[in-house]
Amino acid sequence: MPESYYQLGNTFSSEARYDSAQVYLLKAVALKAGQPDMLNRLGQMQDELALYEEALRTTIMPLKLNPAAAQRDSAGIAIRLNNIGGVLHSKGKYAASAKYEQALRIDRQVFGESHPIVAIRLNNIWWGPLFTRQICRSHR
Repeated sequence: MPESYYQLGNTFSSEARYDSAQVYLLKAVALKAGQPDMLNRLGQMQDELALYEEALRTTIMPLKLNPAAAQRDSAGIAIRLNNIGGVLHSKGKYAASAKYEQALRIDRQVFGESHPIVAIRLNNIWWGPLFTRQICRSHR
């Protein structure tokens, strides 16, 4: 049942029907007791809707709910750190780069230097500050 809600939430989100998407993603999260992938998707959608504080809380939640599991799953930690960086980036915060760099360090250890995920993290580090400066300028 939670997986069905999760899929419905993803479908509605991809169709930009965010109110419906949020309803189903919240149901999925409630039934699965905060499964990281479901919280991740909900946080991404909240970020897209400029609900940055909610997105930040949702994105951090998997690290707080099960710290022991987070310690064992270093690739999962890197994903969460990258997503936290994404929300901070959306808010125009320079702290995003630090989260991207933490994710990069972990992914280099887990996957090696030539893995595509490492390239994605490098891309985030390079583009993040550029767009953050643009966001900050536009909010003046």
